[in-house]
Amino acid sequence: MSEFNIINNCSPTLAGLKTGNIFNYEIKEGEDIYAIVQSFNSIFLQKGLKMIVLRVKDRVAMLYLYRPTQLWRDINRSEAKGLLDDMGYPSSNMDGCIEELARRVNIKGEFPHEIGLFIGYPIEDVVGFMEKGADGSKYCGAWRVYGDVDKAKKIFA
Repeated sequence: MSEFNIINNCSPTLAGLKTGNIFNYEIKEGEDIYAIVQSFNSIFLQKGLKMIVLRVKDRVAMLYLYRPTQLWRDINRSEAKGLLDDMGYPSSNMDGCIEELARRVNIKGEFPHEIGLFIGYPIEDVVGFMEKGADGSKYCGAWRVYGDVDKAKKIFA
């Protein structure tokens, strides 16, 4: 995997503008995605970033690059903590939350919509999508907006 892949998919997180990004990477013949991630983490951890493999399926890795301090802040907000608790996440343990997210991503069936909390989407938009689906949104940009449209447009910009 080249640095370009990461920059192209994760520039908002690299710049500190977003909690995290999730992207897919097609694993090339002979590549060990876990060794690659470990190698990048030797650099990332010094810069307040961390990358993990959420899933590998059919030679495609779903990777999560995030800022642990921002993620901890995001999931510790009372609304997010309450939602995660209600859904069975160990909300007082960030690594446990990530492990549970990875477990849910690997389960066959519907994609876990709470994933938005792990990449910095506003709680009202995550909950709105979970409750109303795609048709109930007020606006659609980088994600579907159910809350403050003006604030979301500023974030999109």
